[in-house]
Amino acid sequence: MSFLTTPYYVNPLLGRWLRPPPDEPAARSNLRGLAVVAVAMAFWALVFYLVTVRFWTLP
Repeated sequence: MSFLTTPYYVNPLLGRWLRPPPDEPAARSNLRGLAVVAVAMAFWALVFYLVTVRFWTLP
């Protein structure tokens, strides 16, 4: 899964955090990266909740 998702999903999403501009303060870069990761995790948690609880019901 990582082999398929990293180049197309993770690298563009975290690119500024993984390779920040040289003039950007480290604290700002770290906070931005933390925010991106937190939003992505919340998004996927919502997707999995909706799929498993709301849309997919077992008989």
